[in-house]
Amino acid sequence: MEHQIKAILKQRGLTQKELAERLEMSIQQLNNTISGRNTASMAVYERIADALGVDFWQLFAPGDVLDRINQPAAPAVHCPHCGHEINIKIE
Repeated sequence: MEHQIKAILKQRGLTQKELAERLEMSIQQLNNTISGRNTASMAVYERIADALGVDFWQLFAPGDVLDRINQPAAPAVHCPHCGHEINIKIE
């Protein structure tokens, strides 16, 4: 199963080096974990999720799920005549 660490790093504007420093691990160890060259324990993935400010499951979610979660909420739109909120569905 491929994880989404690179995508989350990009969304957060962080580099692998910055994440490695936050985790107090070598950049090589982090690169091997991200690339899947070494298997990390659940505890390591939990630390990565904490350092990135995401829930653990988001490291393993399909990319399209992450994209939907990270979309900014649409601003509320109100009817210019009555003032009631208009619900708009964006797909």
